[in-house]
Amino acid sequence: MKSSISRASVLLVIFALQACKHPLAIEGEGDIVDLNGSGHGCTLEQFQAQDGACKRNEVKGEYIVTYRAEPRPGWRFVRWHGPCPPDSDFQQCRFHIAKAAVDWWDATHPDTDIPPSRAEFQPITGETGYLLAGAPVTGVAYETPTQQGVTGEDGGFQYEEGETIIFRIGDTLLGEVNGREQVTPFELAGSAVVTGIDIYSALEDEQDPFQTVVNIAVLMQSLDRDANPDNGIQISQGVAALFQGVRLDVSQYWESFQNESVLRRAVAQANMRQLFSTAHPIVKPAAAAEHLYGSLGIAANTVGLTLLQFRNENENLARTERFRYDAGGNIIRHDDGTADAFESWQYDANGNLIRYELDAVKYENIIGGGARFAASFYYNANDNVIRSEIDGDLDGSADDVQVVTWKYDRNQNPRYVDRHNGIDGDPANPDFIGAWQYDTKGNLRLRREEFNGADCRYVHFWDYDPRGKVIRHRSGCDLVNDGPDTVETWEYDPHGNAIRHETDSPLNMIETWQYNAQGKLTRHETGFEQMGWYSLTTWRYNASGNVEQINAEWSGVRSSGRYIEFWRYGTNGNAIRRERKREDGTLDELETWQYDATGKVTRRELRDGNTLAQVETWKYPSDVAVTRTESHYIGAEGTTLYQYQATGWAHLFTHYQSEAAKIRFAYPISPWWLSYALPKTEPI
Repeated sequence: MKSSISRASVLLVIFALQACKHPLAIEGEGDIVDLNGSGHGCTLEQFQAQDGACKRNEVKGEYIVTYRAEPRPGWRFVRWHGPCPPDSDFQQCRFHIAKAAVDWWDATHPDTDIPPSRAEFQPITGETGYLLAGAPVTGVAYETPTQQGVTGEDGGFQYEEGETIIFRIGDTLLGEVNGREQVTPFELAGSAVVTGIDIYSALEDEQDPFQTVVNIAVLMQSLDRDANPDNGIQISQGVAALFQGVRLDVSQYWESFQNESVLRRAVAQANMRQLFSTAHPIVKPAAAAEHLYGSLGIAANTVGLTLLQFRNENENLARTERFRYDAGGNIIRHDDGTADAFESWQYDANGNLIRYELDAVKYENIIGGGARFAASFYYNANDNVIRSEIDGDLDGSADDVQVVTWKYDRNQNPRYVDRHNGIDGDPANPDFIGAWQYDTKGNLRLRREEFNGADCRYVHFWDYDPRGKVIRHRSGCDLVNDGPDTVETWEYDPHGNAIRHETDSPLNMIETWQYNAQGKLTRHETGFEQMGWYSLTTWRYNASGNVEQINAEWSGVRSSGRYIEFWRYGTNGNAIRRERKREDGTLDELETWQYDATGKVTRRELRDGNTLAQVETWKYPSDVAVTRTESHYIGAEGTTLYQYQATGWAHLFTHYQSEAAKIRFAYPISPWWLSYALPKTEPI
């Protein structure tokens, strides 16, 4: 904490302290200890005797003191009440008030009644569990039918056997679990521990609970007081208070969570209010996942694609592609097996992409210029990109260079972007302008797009319910005079699941969802009035929560039909058979899987009707340094071999695209605003 009164005005200081007689109070059994040895503090016996050390606690001169709430044996600390600076460490209440402020208030309001700083303790009853993200997590609120509090310095929480425990940061739900000794992000998410090549598929599946594991790890580490999770994760009371009225969805796709405007606002506010001892941005998901696994002692065995080999229908080698990574797992080079065709990537010390180059004659038609292409990116101190320069032919001439610049608000959310051609393009006359505005909670409220010379200045508005869920989206060229071109509305159940979505536009679409008691989707219905299109899908689950039957039907002007799918699982819960039948009962598709003794998939077969169409096989060495996947396409396409080797985490949180979209490699991989795409507001 700063040593001068410049940290806050006299009035703000006095508002926090309320007077120069600063009473201390104790609820339960514990002591308030003065860690500075400055003569303050209050023992349980002194408080019970109404001793002046507690009842009055005279403050004279400069008030520099750090109080620590120490529970007596059999008791635990819960929280501080009353005046307590929000940047104080857990169990501590730290004051640093200049003598001038103390003297002024003592002379002006000597007899003012004031509330005490009260340390609350509760008896330790029932069972003790620990919240761990590798290291203990301090300051997370928990609640059971019989207990409530915040996790202690050791991550400890109390519960009775058989109880369900709910964990929150402010109003953001992290998850709920049955009482147990250790709770990690895996238990909060209801996710298995994912390792090796399976991490790929888990991160690509937006519904996989592993998304929640990553998001919780990102959230906890981003809110850590000193940005060093190795010594424990401490979430101060002041930081947790930033999430009052904020309901972040930790189950969403990892990429959208990383760029949540509400999360960015909370972290920015914590930095601006000096609630962290070390200022820091949101932790990158790769770093969060790597620390989580490492500190929990889990061998992640992360791998990256290093060789891609194609053989024709005669099994003759057609082409070999190779990929290279740096020590952190960032992809740095791709050679596609043809002459003079490669891509390269460069990164700064924080892992941000700073340069991308493509050199390949074969992509000339894709990039719309020469056979070479490069993009450079520049960032601010918060790792937000502020400028990109794209050179269409690497000759540096202004006619082939496109420059994009971004500006951010105080919460580090994007507020403005412009794009112009030429390295020295006219900033006053850009080819494109985009602007964003947010509400007080950080939710995106408005987005404006304007292209130079276009008649339309397209505008989007979003409205939210108290939970932060989108309930209305309006968009159009001239909302004031002509009204919106499109209006979308959403409704939700008490659990936050979307149950109805309407679009009032030329298509007039209505979409509805239904869920079972476990929150799993059981029915999805979509209708487009103007198109005469209708679709219905229903799901049925087994006792383990795995889907066992899917019924789908659709009808429209051009096509109609229906099918039914049946799923079967092995004793370990892995899918072993998927069978899809047409409405006449004939077999449409048959997919089967085989696994080794450890539960890893070793073979997959796909049949088109009764005809074998594709075979995939996986091989896993004992040292997990290399994983081989072979895809055999029955017919004229031949075989594709995928070979993986051990890498770091970084590339797992990128999107490597198909050849037809290689131009998109030029963009850093996370922020949605870099490609001018709308934020994902659809409640899936």
